[in-house]
Amino acid sequence: MWITVLFETLSKLDACLLKLKEALDELSIIKRELEKLIPAGAANPEAPLWTKEVIPLRTDSGVLLATFYVGEHQALIRMAPDKTFRENVPPFKGWFIEKVLEKMRQKDEAAVTNRTIEDEDAFNYEILYDRDVILGIEVYNINSARIKELKTSIRWTLEKMYEKQQT
Repeated sequence: MWITVLFETLSKLDACLLKLKEALDELSIIKRELEKLIPAGAANPEAPLWTKEVIPLRTDSGVLLATFYVGEHQALIRMAPDKTFRENVPPFKGWFIEKVLEKMRQKDEAAVTNRTIEDEDAFNYEILYDRDVILGIEVYNINSARIKELKTSIRWTLEKMYEKQQT
């Protein structure tokens, strides 16, 4: 008796797995079709799907340093592919990480402790590296005031780092 129930259950699980595979295949087809709809000259086809605004971060002379992708509550700063920014070049660690990102994180950490915000709503970030080369910075739970501060801070930081590389 229990063997029959086991085989019936396995059969149902196999049917569910087949449906799941079909749904995933369909989503892949939909994704490929959506990608076809992106115009050839689109401003930035590399932008994450959640992006609401794309902000190029440039030096005063117009050199692209990074691209800032802004969403509802998250952001991604992706370094320009032709630039190499290393984490050990000032003012990245000593100023940008410690004085800007960590200050924002600590402020929200205190708010969580005081129960004015939930832990999952607290500011957080992750720096994406390839060895010591900075590829990008992902920022979570960010509001419009912090987006403005972050945009100004990272542009200034990258410009200073870029200037040091040019000398």
